Amino acid sequence: MTGTSFANARRGFYAALPFWLGFFPLGFILGAQAASKGMSVPTAAAMSFFNYAGGSEFAAVAVYPKPQNLPSAQFRAFCRSAS
Repeated sequence: MTGTSFANARRGFYAALPFWLGFFPLGFILGAQAASKGMSVPTAAAMSFFNYAGGSEFAAVAVYPKPQNLPSAQFRAFCRSAS
């Protein structure tokens, strides 16, 4: 890394720090809820990676161990993301 690219990386890190401070508590809460429902770490990580609507992750964790039909789960995730 040259001096300029390192300075740019450091500046980008400091610019993104407020976002990370906001996202960390939400990720921590989601992980704690997933662990309390018995969700494995790879399952929770995959859900966070593939799901781009954050509110529906909490809705999915809330109904995780209970089997339900797919349209009901999709409707619940849609309603949670739309609000």
